[in-house]
Amino acid sequence: MLGALDSVPWAELEVAGVSDEPIPDLLRTIAAGGEQAAIDAFNDLQWEILHQGTVYSATAPVVPFLAELLTSVGDTLRASIIYLLGDLAHAYEIDPEEPERAEVRAAVTAEVDRLLPLLAHEDPWTRYVAAYALSGCPDRVADIQEGLRQRWATEPDPRVRAGLVMASADLDRRTTLIKDGLAARQAPVVRAAAVLAAVRTGRRWPGAKAVAAVRDAWRDGDPFAGDDGGRWGPPDWYPEAMQDLLDNLEPTDQAPILTALLNSADPDVRMRAAIHAGTAIGLRRSLREPLTTILVPSLSDPDPRVRLAATDAVRRAGPAAAHLADALEAAAGRDDEASGQAVAALAELGDPRASKQLPAHIRAGAGADDLGIALAAMGAPATPELLDAVRDRLAALAGNAPDQRDIAAIRDIRGQGRHTDPECLGLLRLVQAWGPSAATVVPELVSLLQSGRAGTEAANALATIGPAAAHALPQLPSRAESFGDSAVANETLVTLARARWLLTGDPQPAIEEAWRHITHNGADIPAIALLIEIGEPARGLLPRMRQARADWLTEIPEWYQSERVAVARLIWEWTGDTGEALPIARQFLDNLDTDLIGYGEVEAAILAVDLGQTDAVPTLTGMLSTDSRPFTQRLRAYRALWRLTSDPDLVLPALTRVVTAENPPGADPWTDLLGLLTELGPAAAPILPALREIADRDKHVVTFWPGQTPGIIDEQVRTAIRDTTTTISALAQ
Repeated sequence: MLGALDSVPWAELEVAGVSDEPIPDLLRTIAAGGEQAAIDAFNDLQWEILHQGTVYSATAPVVPFLAELLTSVGDTLRASIIYLLGDLAHAYEIDPEEPERAEVRAAVTAEVDRLLPLLAHEDPWTRYVAAYALSGCPDRVADIQEGLRQRWATEPDPRVRAGLVMASADLDRRTTLIKDGLAARQAPVVRAAAVLAAVRTGRRWPGAKAVAAVRDAWRDGDPFAGDDGGRWGPPDWYPEAMQDLLDNLEPTDQAPILTALLNSADPDVRMRAAIHAGTAIGLRRSLREPLTTILVPSLSDPDPRVRLAATDAVRRAGPAAAHLADALEAAAGRDDEASGQAVAALAELGDPRASKQLPAHIRAGAGADDLGIALAAMGAPATPELLDAVRDRLAALAGNAPDQRDIAAIRDIRGQGRHTDPECLGLLRLVQAWGPSAATVVPELVSLLQSGRAGTEAANALATIGPAAAHALPQLPSRAESFGDSAVANETLVTLARARWLLTGDPQPAIEEAWRHITHNGADIPAIALLIEIGEPARGLLPRMRQARADWLTEIPEWYQSERVAVARLIWEWTGDTGEALPIARQFLDNLDTDLIGYGEVEAAILAVDLGQTDAVPTLTGMLSTDSRPFTQRLRAYRALWRLTSDPDLVLPALTRVVTAENPPGADPWTDLLGLLTELGPAAAPILPALREIADRDKHVVTFWPGQTPGIIDEQVRTAIRDTTTTISALAQ
């Protein structure tokens, strides 16, 4: 056993480095150690050779020894080793161009003759994972398909039969096992696997047969859920069965499949179907009306989680859900969390029935957690009723009232990001939108600041209220004498300084606070923004800026020190003297490490181009070649390149890639992008066909952020795109 182990130069091979034991010792422990020691060694080994999807130079050499161990370990370890071999074979699909992945797949393929007999092993789980491992070895497809078909003819366990269908389809989309698996006589899990296989392989969609299979397979719950410690279920080639099915469906097939799932007897299946409907509603405008229609019965589902998921999904449709206003009004009258989403949906539709219910929902903490953001976006006026309700709820939140909603779990399942403390943030965004009209809310804002809750947003709210909040100044927290480790705390200090300035009219303390942050690398970006907002009075910092610049020029900057570039830019913008700013930009660029290009280096290149340095153009374009920089930074870079060179070829190809990418920009980036295209004027004409196609396409055109209703923001961005194309077309004539 493991006789050739010492012939491998393990010391020269790379591993993940998570274990203290070398590879040979781990393999020997698996072979000869006690059961628990062998399991522990195996766990360490798999992390060493396959770590978060990464394979290493030592991975392929380990494979023959793992295959050799299959004859000597117990059932538990044997199945785990087979599963690992399957993961290794399928790791090739992550990046087929990576040589080490090809070597690993070849190593597993070389063990097919050891794996094929395991399709007949007495342990069902071993048979199941053997099918998985074999499905990652397409170079032996003929032999493997024959083995799978032979096993299909005699396999008694429905779960293994499901695995045989999926494995066979993975190797050949034309396999007859998909058709056989769809048959009504098959067990639910087999029929579910056949539907999954059909949709994943791009095989012709079986239509009504697929709908019937889904209805029967998920009738009483998830057919892939099982016992045995949670082992049973789709291996990594189908990790989330229902989600995988729904994500790969064509839009026209969504409604009948979701209808079948929404009629399951299992509330968890119904909830997940409603959640997916909400995702699909955001991603496809053609699905917004038909999917909201099939969700109507779910608005009154007996399970509160299903009602919440369904109401949230309907709300995501925006104006396309207008035909459900009466159903939403009925849902708003219930005493559950879904009622908050229903009221928010009615408000966003402009339905007057919402105004009667909004104050009570806000006061009770029963409104949608992003209701404040929605009302602010709508321009909701500061009526006395709303003001009183917001005050009451902010006072409760300042007293640490809990904000625990099931909607958070729904968003996690959907993979949708969300704000920290969303209800409090949303209400504060609403107060900010109201500005001086919200002066009565000042006591609650002070309480929030004193409690340390949502400090930045509360300070911003005070700032928007302005001098009417000046009486609260003595109650505001005093700034700390030293910086903490928290970026949020530093940003709050800058925001408080801004609020004091706007409340008192005295900018000097804010100027000092901003400079303190800039020179200590603490929240320097908002600090720079504050100086720009203050304007002329902040120019008193010029002598200190010049001295700091002189000191900085004696040091090689670290890659993250972007505040140096920001200060140099301010000196230039305030004085008009390019000679004072250029040395800082050149310092970054002259010491450029191409393997370590950070935000500051790109900012330096943008500044150099803004200063007219034509030799910085190729440097900046090289930095932008991978589209890996923050989007707003890239836009500033493209704008600088255009203004210096007037060469659309330096800008348009990159912007075209942005607008046609799989993941579209957010709403604010779209605004900046369309503004840049308008600045290009007639030179932007070549991108107009792509913009028109995007504005009219079915797929969503904008990435949604927390607090944005997809059906609303998507249509707003489409309108902005159309307006821009009209403007540029007129300029080009």
